[in-house]
Amino acid sequence: GVPHDPQWANELFDKMINTKLDVTWVGNARADKISYELARKMKEAGCHTVCIGCESGDPEILKNVAKNETPERIAQAVQDAKKAGLDVLGYFILGLPGETRESMERTIRFAKKLDPKIITLNIAVPLPGTKFYRYIEENNYFVTKDWSRFDPVGKPVFSYPNLSGDEIYRTMKIGYRSFYLRPSYLVKRVLEL
Repeated sequence: GVPHDPQWANELFDKMINTKLDVTWVGNARADKISYELARKMKEAGCHTVCIGCESGDPEILKNVAKNETPERIAQAVQDAKKAGLDVLGYFILGLPGETRESMERTIRFAKKLDPKIITLNIAVPLPGTKFYRYIEENNYFVTKDWSRFDPVGKPVFSYPNLSGDEIYRTMKIGYRSFYLRPSYLVKRVLEL
């Protein structure tokens, strides 16, 4: 993946290119750390897909989770990766602090606008020891602490006062369908075959 130090990544990719390593790989990148130049170098070094943490299409949600990102910066990162010839997998999350019906819809619209090749639309999981866990616990939002249910693709283990876990889960399923069943998306995938 692309570490927090783009200079180190540049040096690594240069070495991979210069030694003519015959490998193909998938990389992870933060949206605020990738550029067109770095993405181009990743492609030349054998990368075929870059996974970018897009998280949310709502600027307030991104602020709430202290991401050094904005929707505009995320969009630029995805555009740069595509322009460099990389496929993009976008990681999106529903249910982060401050989430509303409107912010979830904004995230789904954002995913469609970015149009990565693949998305994951997961539900936030409050892992013990994290700020998110403390937030859920301190506000009494947990509906269960059954560890077997702490699953990013299952129903949330929490509910907010104005947004239930069931609604977050339903929105996740609707979001997947509306992303992958778009005619434009289906046509692109068929043409690739």
